Parts: sequence; structure tokens; C-alpha cells
Amino acid sequence: MPFLSLMMDKVLITALLCTGTVVSESNNTCTRALQQLLANLSTRFNRTDNSLALHGNHAPDIIEVCSTNNFSIELWRAIKSPNAKVPEDFGTREYFSKFQNCDSPNPDLLWKHGHSFRAYVDPLNLSLSDSWLKEEIKFYHVVEKQYMLRICPCKDHNLPCTCEHAEQSLAVCSEVLNIANPGGEQVFPWCKGEVFASPSPLIGVPVLQHCPSKVMLTGTLPSCTPVQDYDQVEVVLQPMFQEVGDCKELPRDGVGMLKRIVPLKPVNSTHGMFEVVIGNITHDTQYCFRVELVNHPYCNSGSDHTLTRLNPVCRPISLKKPILIEDQVCGRPEPCQSQPSLPLITGASLVTALLLTLIVVLLHRIGCRQSSKRPEYGGVERLLLPPPSPQHPDIFFLYWGDSTDFIEVNRLVVRWLVDLGHRVIDLSDEMLQEELMSSPESWIISKLEDSNTKVIVVESEIVNEYLKSDCESIPKTGIEFIKIFSLRHIQANLACNYRRLSIVQYKRGLRGPVSSLVPHTRYTLPNHLAELHAWLAETQGWDDNGNLESAREQTLRDLKAAVQRYTAAARH
Repeated sequence: MPFLSLMMDKVLITALLCTGTVVSESNNTCTRALQQLLANLSTRFNRTDNSLALHGNHAPDIIEVCSTNNFSIELWRAIKSPNAKVPEDFGTREYFSKFQNCDSPNPDLLWKHGHSFRAYVDPLNLSLSDSWLKEEIKFYHVVEKQYMLRICPCKDHNLPCTCEHAEQSLAVCSEVLNIANPGGEQVFPWCKGEVFASPSPLIGVPVLQHCPSKVMLTGTLPSCTPVQDYDQVEVVLQPMFQEVGDCKELPRDGVGMLKRIVPLKPVNSTHGMFEVVIGNITHDTQYCFRVELVNHPYCNSGSDHTLTRLNPVCRPISLKKPILIEDQVCGRPEPCQSQPSLPLITGASLVTALLLTLIVVLLHRIGCRQSSKRPEYGGVERLLLPPPSPQHPDIFFLYWGDSTDFIEVNRLVVRWLVDLGHRVIDLSDEMLQEELMSSPESWIISKLEDSNTKVIVVESEIVNEYLKSDCESIPKTGIEFIKIFSLRHIQANLACNYRRLSIVQYKRGLRGPVSSLVPHTRYTLPNHLAELHAWLAETQGWDDNGNLESAREQTLRDLKAAVQRYTAAARH
């Protein structure tokens, strides 16, 4: 029987309100309707392809009381973070009813499993379905034991339909669901943050065709979980309107790209194969090739808009050499009406070729000189760079140097941020100190009150002590006073501002007042570099298409080694 072959399990969901604040009566009414909606939902787990489908009906008045028929439904997976303290009531009704445990799940205990679903409530048959496909809601690559469902109303059609953009305290969470997943671990080690080399992808040689111009592209890619029939990859050919030598050094997006979404067919448990033929190729135009996994939940992890892109399996894969289909006459050419002067054409062609050769040689030498040096900017130079793009905001980076190893760790973090394209305001930079000494308070306030500037505070024992101490015991002059002034301004004006303020630490166990500035959103580096990167960009992805890859990876290796030296010295 097909039903028996699927080996499906049904789980009834218990819903609860996750809020620690007082809300209006209309919000309470909507919350009760959402609780009823979750209570009527049931899950069906398919062991054959590791998918989890949602079924159920809703209360007739849910559209009226919530003022919308669109809802965001998310699946969160329980994780086992090293050294994370798990509350005794974790996953229960009491746990999620506490302040922010549903509105802002603890990243040490729960990670968002892939993208949110925009669900649609049909007023006629009282059913719930995907807004775009009008099909049942189904989550893929459900390979772990415990998960949680979260639902939020989408009232503002000008904002993305996610819980992050819903009204505060309207999120409703289920209790933790226990999934009857057979067998052992199904998440491969190279996607779990372990020191384990990921398998290399294999991209076939492009097969070119003339008249009409086409190119066939094939390859074999590794994944993070067993490859299933629903897996897909995105294949992109980006036209280059000038000669390029290395496609990996180019931006991710551009004009006129040819993009295809194609299946990734299983080859074995860890690898899948793709094949695609792309037409409409322009002759004598270079195309850069890129391929990557699409919507894999272990490449789209953490809180919303967060990606685990430091994993090589999840990064876009490019061919270094561009693809070129040379011009070729197709069919019989029209007879010429006049006979051109062949000596004149030959002479003009030789002169043009000589000039082009000289120009290419000069440009190549200039490019080599510029790329041979990669300066590490000081504070003033970083501030004089061009204005940042929305994905590369300025960063106010605040820390205290309690040891040589600690200073080295922060210097490497600053270098990593600069490599990503950010301008970093580091008060420990001596050149920057000379600039702000004339009017330090107004200079600091202007930077911190700029809504386009992100603020990162590094937690340490010294920072926690300064927040605990009174104003009379702190220095009144010098760079130490400027740092404390900045810290107090951040505490007074940016606390609980999750978009602009973030706390990072290099070792666990610090539980001072700094952590409470933005609860549940501290980043432990280097483990959470991907999550910190996504928070800076405020986007679901970023271009990691090999740009400056060798320098970035070297910085990450140096940073990990420096953190190990610092934590080892702190233990002795």
C-alpha cells in the first residue's frame, strides 16, 4: 500500500501564547484564534523523503479578528549548542509563555529551519495552504528529533510576511514536537561546524553549440543532508561586457543574467547531479558561470534572514574561466553589392589590433599593481572611504584590551569586518583618536545616533565592571573616558535595539549587564561569524562568490587561532 510505504506519523500540536507583555483585547482575540488554528493543525512526517506536512482547519472568525487572511508559519529545530544551559522547562507551555522565548527564540537552543511559509486561509473551505502554490505546507530535510512551529499574522502588505515584521507579542508557538526520525545522525559533519573537510564539487566542461547558440552545463555537488528528489540548484550565466580573467572576483548580480532553477538528482547519499541546457547565448560575449543550492534549510539557518554561508557546501560555486561562444555565420550569407578594398581593411585591422593590445597590456599592469597590495586601513582611512552600501553599513566597534591576546583577537575581527566591505570605527585606533580629541562627546554622539551605523560591543570582565560602577569612580579624561562615555550612551539609547546593537564574546560563561542590552542575541566568535554577517547585512543572503576568498579564509584561520590563545591564557 502507498500509505504504508510512506511510514507516516501524525502528531497533534498543542499551541500556546508566547508573550510576557500586556496586549490589547483585539490582539488577545487574534492570539486565541491563532492558538485554535495551531491546535487544529496536525503534522504528517514522511520518513521516505524526510518531509513534514501540515494539515488542519481554522476557526471561521480568524480572518475578521486578525484583520488578515495571510499568516507566516515557521519551523524551528532544537539544537545542541556546546556549553549552552538548557532550562528544565525548555519546550513546554510554561517556557514559551515567558518573556521573548517565542517572540525571540534563544539562538543557543533553537534555529529557524529554512524560510518562512506565507500561509493563506481560505474563507470558503476553512483550509490552510501555501499562498503562492495553493498546496499543502510542507517542510523539507526534517532529519532531527525535535522541532517547534511558530505562526504570526501578516497585516502590513508592504512588509515581508515573516514573524520579524509582525506586531510585537502576536507570535504563537507550539510545544516542542518529537519527530520519530529513524536511524542515526543525518546531518553531515561538514555542515555542523565541526573541523571536517567538505567534499569537493565536480563541475563538468561546458559543451558549446552553434546555430542556435546554446551551452550545456553539468556537475555534481555535495549537500548537508541526504539528497532528495525535491532538492534544487540555481544555475546562472552572467554576461560580461568587458574582458575578464577570473569570474570568482566579480559581483554576484548584474544586468542580463540567464538563470535557471533545475533539479539536483541524487547520485548517492551525500551528492547530487544537475544538468541544464541554456539558450539565447550572445556570440562573442563572455559569460561567468555560478551554481549553488537553493533553499536548503541547513544553508538558511538561525533567525530569519540568517545564512550559514561560511560552509563551503552552501557557498556559490564558480568557474574561474569565463564561457565564450565565438561568432559563427549561420546559414548562407547574402551576396555583397560592392567589392570592399581588402588592403584598406587589412591595414585598419592591424592598427586596431595593435592599439587594443597596448591598451590591454597597460590595463593588466595597472590591475596587477593595485591587486598586489591589500592595505589594512587605519581608523581615519576607513572613515574616508566612499559611503557604505545598505549591505555594508558603518560599524562602531567598542572593546577594552585586557591582554595582548585579547587585543589581537579584536584586531582580527576588525580586519574581517573590513574585508567584508564595512568601514570600522575603532576607538583603539591611534589615528582615529587624534581626529576626535578636539570634540570627543559630540563626535561620539553623531556616530552613535546615525541610524545607518551598526554598533558592536565586545563583552569582557572590564566592560561589565564599568557598567556596574558609579560615575564617580570612572576616569574623567583620555581615551578611557571616551570609551566609557560611548558605552553609557549605548546603554541609555540603544538597549533592546536589535537592528542596530549586537553583543559579541569570545568565551562562554560571561553573564554581566552587557548581555542584557540585547537579550538572546549574543554572538560567540568565531562560531557565530555567519550569523553576525547576516545581522550586519540585514538580508537573506550575501555575495560570497569567492570575492577576496583567500584573504578572508586566512583572516578566519588567524582569528580562530587567536581566540584559542586568548581562552587558553584566560583559563590559567
